[in-house]
Formats: sequence, C-alpha cells, structure tokens
Amino acid sequence: MMSMNNKLEELILKDQNNIKSFRQGVISKDSFLLISREISTAFLNFLGVHGFPYKDISLNDIYKAGITLGLHLDLKNMKAVFSKYVEKVPPDKIEAEHRAMFIDKILILSGKPQIYGTQFKISNDKMVELLPVQDMKDLDKIRQKAGLKQLNEYLNLIS
Repeated sequence: MMSMNNKLEELILKDQNNIKSFRQGVISKDSFLLISREISTAFLNFLGVHGFPYKDISLNDIYKAGITLGLHLDLKNMKAVFSKYVEKVPPDKIEAEHRAMFIDKILILSGKPQIYGTQFKISNDKMVELLPVQDMKDLDKIRQKAGLKQLNEYLNLIS
C-alpha cells in the first residue's frame, strides 16, 4: 500500500508535469483540464482519508505539495478546502503566506481584487505583474499585519 507521503509526492509530480506539458504545447487544453480534474479528485480523496498535511506533522516538501495541490483546485473545491483545512487553523499548521495565497486566489477566481498581493502573472516580456489589488496604497501595511514579507521582497523572490 502506498504511504501518505508517497501519494502526495506522486500527485504533485503529476500536477507539475501536467502544467509543464501544457505550457510546452505537448498536451492540449482539454487533456490538461482532464488530467487536472483527475489530480484534484485524487487530492480531495486523499484529504478525506488522511486530512491535510500540515507543516507541524509533515515534511516540508509534503506540506508544500498539499498547499500547491489545494491552490490548483477549481474555485468551489478550493473554497471548501480553505474553509475546512486552512481558514481557522493555527499558525503552527499553515504559514501566513499560504493562508494569504488561498484568500487572494479565491478572490481573483471570484472576479474580485486580491487583498495581499500574492497573485500575479508573468507578462510576455517576463515581468511579474500583480493581479488587481484592493488597496495598493496600503498593501505593505496590510501584508505586515498579516505576517507577510514586504511586497518588493516578495516580488524579488518570485521573479
């Protein structure tokens, strides 16, 4: 029987390979979406059996795989995972940055501006462009209050 860690390692590898194959034009959008749904279903089943791989009980790679897979769910399932496993969980289980990523991604996918500035796109000229933010003027204050790095420090990490 496959261990908990091995199952998440398998799912994150499949997820990352799926994204890479789509970006490289190896698979069609339909194939990408089909594989993404299979991965999401397997991840949701995993959560139902094992619960979330919180950082206080899992290896860092396994914890991050759980975060990434959660952030790659469709909006309905992402909201469900957020409310059940992320929203009210103590900081020793979920990093502030990851909680903020869930909030921002849910807002963006809902057609609303984000709060913490964690969601971005890479432009054609390889520049990082933040997706719409509710309060750009006070963003660093909002980020600091939430326990996040300053925006310029965050952008340097991702660019």
